[in-house]
Amino acid sequence: MKNIGLHVNQWLETHMPFLTPLGVAIGFLFSSVCGTFRPAIPFLFGIMTISSALNLHFNELLSVFTKPKSLIIFFTNAHIIMPVVSFIFTSLINSNNSSYIAGFVLLFSTPTAVSGFIWNSINKGNNALSLSIILLDTILSPLVVPLTIYLLIGKSISVSLIDMAFSLMLMIVIPTILGIIINESSHGRIPNQINPILKPVSKLCLIMVVAANSAVLSPQVHWSDPNVYWIGFQAVVLGMFGFFLGDVAGKWEKVSQAEKTTFIFSIGLRNISAAATLAIAFFPSAAALPAILGMIFQQSLASFAGEIFIKRKACYHV
Repeated sequence: MKNIGLHVNQWLETHMPFLTPLGVAIGFLFSSVCGTFRPAIPFLFGIMTISSALNLHFNELLSVFTKPKSLIIFFTNAHIIMPVVSFIFTSLINSNNSSYIAGFVLLFSTPTAVSGFIWNSINKGNNALSLSIILLDTILSPLVVPLTIYLLIGKSISVSLIDMAFSLMLMIVIPTILGIIINESSHGRIPNQINPILKPVSKLCLIMVVAANSAVLSPQVHWSDPNVYWIGFQAVVLGMFGFFLGDVAGKWEKVSQAEKTTFIFSIGLRNISAAATLAIAFFPSAAALPAILGMIFQQSLASFAGEIFIKRKACYHV
């Protein structure tokens, strides 16, 4: 059973660039069925988060404070420059639709994606730094996300920042801390036993969350409307800019290649499922469109970014 779980998980990880868009398609095609999953989203999200956190240690969070420069680089680019750029860019293009602007700001204010660690490992980044950034960014998300929304969006759109912070606590922070406690208290024994089953289950939960969120948005999305593709184009441009920003940040600060790789994926990838869930729960429905469309492209963009900013440049230096 353990070997089967490991093989299934490896297959799912390899095909995530295709499975996430598949979840979006399933949600739109079978909206009446997938929409019934919506009440279970916090529970499904909790499974996903605990699964990721079972491999984390508190000492990884503490160790990163010995290199505060790396944290400053990440937070400056991921939570100041990127949200501001997304706000300015989408405000110029969508000046008559505050919901789309809010959706993009929310998308690029959410914490970095746990999947960034996978891409970081594949491309030989700094794994300790990657895990530390994921852990710290996750824990701070109930403060960072509502504050960013308040500063950039302000009163142009009505949203309960306190409820949003509480939702982030339930979906992300508490399961993360619980997963770390289980890992630390069992000295890794429990994660070793349940990971072969929990990891593939968590990826199936991700597909279900994506499908459920897509189903909620389905009645408002008309694929014959050119505006849908225009929003998708903006999601691709801003998504790719995030990876580019990580590459520039690493060069500007003259960090090691491994650290630069970590910045590329930590800044470029976002917890896009959380963004969609928050958008549907707290914003007008149109605000969820950037995140839903972003799900289709994010993993593929990560693969493309690895080829452009890391592997191709490595070839030039051979």
